[in-house]
Amino acid sequence: MKENPHQLAMLDKLIHIFDSSKDGLWYMGDDNTVQFYNSTFYEQFDLPLVNSLLDDWVKLMHPFDKRAFDARVKSQKESNTDRVVSQYRVQTRDGKYIWIEATGLIVTENNETYMVGCHRDITEQKLLTEHLSYAIYHERETGLFNRKKWEDDISESDLLSTGVVYGVSIEHLYHYQRRWGVKVMHRFVEILEACLHSFLPRESKLYRISSHVFVVWCRSEISTDMTSYIGNALKNVFSSDSYSDSVISGDDISIGIIHERDFAGQDPVSLLLKTVEYARINKKISMYTNDIKKNIDRYFAIIDALGDAIARDEISIELQPIVDAKNKPIISFEALARWTHSELGMVRPDEFIPIAEQQGHIASLGLLVLRKSCQFLLDYDLKHSEQPSINVNVSVIQLLDGEFANQVESIVRGFGLMPHRVIFEITESHLLDFEKRGVEQLHALHRRGFYLSLDDFGAGLSSLTSLFRLPLLQIKIDKDLVWESLSSTACRDLILYLVQHCQSHGIELLAEGIETKEMEQVIIDTGVSLLQGFGIYRPAPVSVWLKS
Repeated sequence: MKENPHQLAMLDKLIHIFDSSKDGLWYMGDDNTVQFYNSTFYEQFDLPLVNSLLDDWVKLMHPFDKRAFDARVKSQKESNTDRVVSQYRVQTRDGKYIWIEATGLIVTENNETYMVGCHRDITEQKLLTEHLSYAIYHERETGLFNRKKWEDDISESDLLSTGVVYGVSIEHLYHYQRRWGVKVMHRFVEILEACLHSFLPRESKLYRISSHVFVVWCRSEISTDMTSYIGNALKNVFSSDSYSDSVISGDDISIGIIHERDFAGQDPVSLLLKTVEYARINKKISMYTNDIKKNIDRYFAIIDALGDAIARDEISIELQPIVDAKNKPIISFEALARWTHSELGMVRPDEFIPIAEQQGHIASLGLLVLRKSCQFLLDYDLKHSEQPSINVNVSVIQLLDGEFANQVESIVRGFGLMPHRVIFEITESHLLDFEKRGVEQLHALHRRGFYLSLDDFGAGLSSLTSLFRLPLLQIKIDKDLVWESLSSTACRDLILYLVQHCQSHGIELLAEGIETKEMEQVIIDTGVSLLQGFGIYRPAPVSVWLKS
């Protein structure tokens, strides 16, 4: 059939319209011969624009994308899909790769099958997507994978793996950064990455999931012994000569270890942070297995319940008498906080009191114990002619509140008691060396008529300066020093010096931890005036001491 000149002219105009498009347009016959339209788009590629073959186009594809492209073409033919969209990279004449989105449509008419479609440059879109993906999954300061990335990665795991997760925490990070700047973090990351390459399989990954907690995730199976070895190696490397230029001390590195399977049914981030926190508190590497699981679960159950327990008045007190060393009359009681949890049972004071300090509950706990102590004195006075004092522990944290002296005076006088009936025992007195406000509050208590006792003298970091700068009524010798005095002449000499010091300054000297008659006699012979301990009276509930 003779071609119509008018139709040919219209076709040429249509092709010029194609040339004005931003996208590339193409036609491919069933012999894989390709005709490209819009020369402006295709001139950037090194290929013939007329009588080109599909292979000419495929040769320009990025090697990593060719296999996926071939698979799509094969799938399209086998499934007889009419329309297919794919994305891949194609090399330009200047050697760069750009991203192309190819859309192809199979057409069958008059017993002829061919394909038409378009090529669209999506490089900017891809770069924007990659930038957003990077921002979403990377932490800004270090460039490491962030918390969201780890949450997504761990959620995609079947959690039946034998992989291991190490949580590495830096204590006092803020102080390190304030002193040394950004190089602290960069050096820390360098060391962790070096450890990854030295100790762990290649597929291990490093994340930063909070300001001071990093995650090392090893997806390969590691024996229990090797898991512990790697944990110790990660901690010890900060003390080694190889990394002596790192300003971070190994003592400030805490490591919690969890096997990947133990995340099943739990929030991975929460569980890891708990394990790392437990490791920090106990100053040793903690692996979430067996007894450690129970201890971690118990510790955080206490954290979760303590505030409510104080608010609901679930904290009780027991009382342990303090006696005169000569005739043994009870001259005071020490109030000891007690807590029975509905599920955990009895929670020891050395468990919940440090948590109260860490979680900001110590002030409300201390005031609750003071109220119960005052109520005990009132009830005791109704049944006995004697009027003993009561010793109540006070944390330095409580003393940082400038209203503390006013608060306790209001409570004590509200019960109709005189302040001299209450003796505040100062714990961790060494902290007062750095807290002027605390010392000011102690003097304020003294001016209001309260008595002060220096607790645990001779233990650990107790401050000698408190002997001379605080208006003390009483000094309590720590039980370890009392025990040592049985076999150590130096310890007995120290107690003898304290006796002389206290006698010359009008201070009562109290020895706690008296458990045997032998110990009692040794201490009495030194001239100590007050005694306390299981060997004299054990702590007991309020009801025991209120019996007539």
